[in-house]
Amino acid sequence: MMHRLEGATKRFLVWVIFVTVCAGCQMHAPRVKPALVEEGEVFLYLEPFSADARALRFSLDKVAAVRSDGVETPLTLNIAEVKGTESDRQRLLASGVLPPGSYQGFSVTARKAFLTAEGGEVPLVVSDTAVKVPVSFEVRRKQGTVFSLNLPFKESVRARASFRPALVAMIPPLPVISLTGYVTNAGSNTITVFDKREGAVRRVIVTGQEPKGLALDQGRLKAYVAISGEDAVDVIDTRSHEIINRIRLTYSDRPGEIALTPDGKTLLTVNTGTNTVSFVDTDALLEVARVSIGTVPRSILLDPTGSRAYIFNYLSSNIKVIDIARRTVVATITTDAGPLRGRFNHQGDKLLVVHELSPYFLVLDPATGAVLNKVYIGFGSSSIGVDTLTNLIYLGRKSDPIVEIYSPFSLIPADFLKGAGGPWYMLFDGEMNSILLVLPDQKALQSINLISKRPNFAVDLGDQPFWATIMGER
Repeated sequence: MMHRLEGATKRFLVWVIFVTVCAGCQMHAPRVKPALVEEGEVFLYLEPFSADARALRFSLDKVAAVRSDGVETPLTLNIAEVKGTESDRQRLLASGVLPPGSYQGFSVTARKAFLTAEGGEVPLVVSDTAVKVPVSFEVRRKQGTVFSLNLPFKESVRARASFRPALVAMIPPLPVISLTGYVTNAGSNTITVFDKREGAVRRVIVTGQEPKGLALDQGRLKAYVAISGEDAVDVIDTRSHEIINRIRLTYSDRPGEIALTPDGKTLLTVNTGTNTVSFVDTDALLEVARVSIGTVPRSILLDPTGSRAYIFNYLSSNIKVIDIARRTVVATITTDAGPLRGRFNHQGDKLLVVHELSPYFLVLDPATGAVLNKVYIGFGSSSIGVDTLTNLIYLGRKSDPIVEIYSPFSLIPADFLKGAGGPWYMLFDGEMNSILLVLPDQKALQSINLISKRPNFAVDLGDQPFWATIMGER
C-alpha cells in the first residue's frame, strides 16, 4: 500500500513540475514568425576584420536595402555596435524581409566611431550621410540571399581622423558539398547553411513555419526537415540548397525530431502534437504508417543497425522501442522523470539517457531495458553526446557553458571543455575531430577541437536554433 502511495505521489509531483514548466513556457513564449508568402529575405554577414581594423569601434544607425528605383527598405540591425576587438569571426550584421524585385545594393548610415591609440580611444568624425554599398541582386519569392561584407580599413578611416564605412558586398560561393553543415532556426523559419572548414555562413534557406528536426541523406544528396508549424516535412537538394518537395502529415501533428534509416528509404517523424510516430516512404514522398506512443514525445534515436527506433516520451517517463520493419512498438523502457535524449555507446550495447526532471543519467541495456547504472549529474541536462572514436560521454546543461566529459568505464567526470553557452544539441565532426554545439541563448553554433579544447569557430544563427547536422558527422 505504501509503495503504491509513493508511486502515485511521484507521478503527481512530476505532473505538477510539467504543468509549471509548460505554464512558464507559455508566459515567455516568443511570438511565432509568419512564414513568407511573396517576399524574400536577405542576410548581411560582416567578415572578420583585418589586423589594422581591430583598433576600430563604430555604431550604425541604419542599414537599408535599395531597390532599383531608389526606394529604401530598412533592415533589422543584429549588431548595433561593431567592435574590432570582437571581429575576428564572421558576424550577422543585419537581415530583413523584402518585397520581390530588382535591387541595386544597400545603404549604411554610421553614428559614432572610435580608434584605439596609445592614450586610449580617439573619436573619429562621422558623416550623417548614408554610404552606398553597390551590389546588384534579385529578391525572389520565399528565397533567402546571403551577402558577405568586407570593411577595407584604409578606405574607411581617412587620415586616422574620419570614418566612412566603405563596405564591399558580394554573394559568397556555396560550400563544397563534403564541407556543408546545416542548422535549423525554429524561430526564424530558416536553415543556416555553413562551411564547416571556414566556419562561415554561405546560404540561408527560407522554410515554412518552425523548422525543427533535420536528417541528412549523404548518399542521395538530400536533406529532410520537419516543418513543425505546418505539419509537413520539406525535402532539400543539398547541391543547390533549395526546397524541392514537401511531404504532408496530419493536421496538428507538429513534427519535431526526425530520423532516417541507413538505406535512406524510411523517414520517421516524432509528432509531438498527436503523440505518434509517422513512417514516411522517401521514394513515394508519402506517409505509409503511424503508431501511437507515449505522452509528449521529445526525441528519437535509431540503434546502430537502424532496425529499431527509441522514442523518448517526456511526460510518460519512458522510452518506446519501435521495430521499424514491422512498424510496431515492441517494448517499453521505464526511465526517470522527463527523459530528454539518449545516445548509444560505440558498441551499441549500452543506451545512455539524460532527463530534464531528474538529476541522474541512466545507463540501460537496450535489449532488456534493465538499468545497468545510475549516475548523479545534477539537474538541468539539455544534451548528450558520445564520441564513437573514444567512447567518451559529453553532457551539456542548458544554462552552463561547461560541457563535462565522462569516462565510459568509471562514469565519473574525466575532463571538460568550455563553450560560449549552454548547448541544446551537440554532434561530432569526424573529419575535423571537433564537437559542434548548438547554443540557443547565443543564437550561435560553436565548433571546439576535441584535442586542444580550443574553439575552432562560431557562426551566427537565427532565432531558436534547434538542430544541426553536417557532412562527415561521426
